[in-house]
Amino acid sequence: MLYNNNGELKVKIADFNIARKFKNRLMMTKTGQEEWIAPEVLTGQPYNEMIDLWGVGCVLYFMLTGQKPFEN
Repeated sequence: MLYNNNGELKVKIADFNIARKFKNRLMMTKTGQEEWIAPEVLTGQPYNEMIDLWGVGCVLYFMLTGQKPFEN
């Protein structure tokens, strides 16, 4: 999402697929796109909000290199 904040453009990355308020607990839902999904989610382990950093890293890698991080 791109928005203007008093003349300063800002970018926010959003995915509203299963968006909900974080309640400080472990989650188990298997969701996401395989290119960006954290290993904990793929293996069915409980995870917290830190998996979002994995996704941010994958997207940043793609933005910098033009390639998906784990393509065969």
